[in-house]
Amino acid sequence: MPDDTKTEAFRPEARAPRGFADKRARNLRAERAILEAVSKVYERHGFEALDTGAFEYADALGKFLPDSDRPNEGVFALQD
Repeated sequence: MPDDTKTEAFRPEARAPRGFADKRARNLRAERAILEAVSKVYERHGFEALDTGAFEYADALGKFLPDSDRPNEGVFALQD
């Protein structure tokens, strides 16, 4: 009969991917206040908000894709 007392369940360590960071409430409040102040100035001068997508088609990136010697440098590909 196997000894199950020594077997522990695998628990992956929580960590942020490279280039990403968690933001705490204090920093979020400060960031929101700054963005609101700047947005008000832009709106007073006739600018309107624009929210662009976080994903782009690879062919739209063109020459900005990594070199062939660094194919995965900062680019994540998803199948369409």
